Amino acid sequence: MIGEYDFVDITFTPEQCDEIVRMAAERHTGNRKGGYNHLPEWNNECKISDKAGAMRVDLMGVMGEAAFCVYMGLQFSYIQTSLHGGDEGYDFVQNGRTIDVKMTTKRGRNLIRPRFKGVDCADYYILCWPQAENGVSLVGAISGRRWLQEKVQMSGGWGDMVRWGGLKTMREFSDHLDIQARM
Repeated sequence: MIGEYDFVDITFTPEQCDEIVRMAAERHTGNRKGGYNHLPEWNNECKISDKAGAMRVDLMGVMGEAAFCVYMGLQFSYIQTSLHGGDEGYDFVQNGRTIDVKMTTKRGRNLIRPRFKGVDCADYYILCWPQAENGVSLVGAISGRRWLQEKVQMSGGWGDMVRWGGLKTMREFSDHLDIQARM
């Protein structure tokens, strides 16, 4: 918790970390030219570090999505987009609404959405931050409608940003979307 802000902290088991690294390697192979055709040597370590190398962005994405799965009580097999290419601009559908999970490389960073995605907006965005070891903090969420109202263009025009302090907490998000988190 920073100040009065309430995060949901998810810590992965070694088995979950193995699965996350496997999915990230598979996603990396499907999305990047040249691929990544073997599992990294650092299984059992879900950590955004230099060890991740070129697979770092894929590891970050899968870690955030896996944390959302744990929060919602979903199997990791529910992580559907980008495993074999093609990002439709969202990661999950709950109660007919699209949810895009975004993970940053460090704690304290804001929610950023790259413009190259070619998709106007998901119904909801969720911001995640890495924990020191084998975990993710679910910081909060914002509706796509509010995103469009509050976004600020990043320098260079490559993406848009919303400050993390203005997000709904995950509990508020769950209540608003009328979904039952399993935590």
